[in-house]
Amino acid sequence: KHLEVVCFWASSGSMSGEEYRSEYSPQSWQQQQRSMNGGTTVDLGWGSPTTHELSCLVKTEFPLTGQFLPLKWCLCGVNSLQTDWCAARVSVSTTGEDTILHCVIETGSSAGAVRTLRLSRLSGIRQFSYGLALTPGMELTDSDHRSCLLVTVPVGDHEDLDSNTHLFARLQLLHAFLAATAEQYQAVAQVNISPLDWPLKGGRRASLAYLAEVLRGVKLCSTGNLDQHASFAGPGCPICLDAWAIMPR
Repeated sequence: KHLEVVCFWASSGSMSGEEYRSEYSPQSWQQQQRSMNGGTTVDLGWGSPTTHELSCLVKTEFPLTGQFLPLKWCLCGVNSLQTDWCAARVSVSTTGEDTILHCVIETGSSAGAVRTLRLSRLSGIRQFSYGLALTPGMELTDSDHRSCLLVTVPVGDHEDLDSNTHLFARLQLLHAFLAATAEQYQAVAQVNISPLDWPLKGGRRASLAYLAEVLRGVKLCSTGNLDQHASFAGPGCPICLDAWAIMPR
């Protein structure tokens, strides 16, 4: 029912920030949602302003597990990931009971093929990257389908690094949302979701810090270094009066 949101507070004109956590009910961020098919579409910044969908490349595979998984990436690797991809539009909606990932695969018909994935039935999120651009992607498995869903984004001009980085970050933001929601389901419903990868190998904190910097221009720093990045900060906290340098890092 609630989404844990990690917020970043930054001073105007500086690149410093402070992480803090809070819980928001879905009603508190209605400006980022819209009604669709009896549910409410969720878009925290990964979708387009008009459709709230993310343009992706997707394909389905029957997953290999255990000792066969490293063999799959060793033998197939890049070649497997560069073929048989289909253009798709991905969005997220929530009802009173579940959060659902909608994937509309473009098949040439006006309707397209639709694959839905209920996050309460999610059984694994695996991170991968491929190619010279290290294009990010995620592999999603769930209890309702025998095949897994691979999601990545189309790469533009290799020389346009800023555009590609922002596009990658939008997919990684969606990935982070799915990972955070999966962690919540795992904690509340006592379900086993494995693997449960975040976009970056450093996990939750590294992923959220990276996304805040790329998408919002906010860079985290320790309290000990705050006075070096924010001119307004002064030598210590204005509330407790302790010096920034002696605070826990």
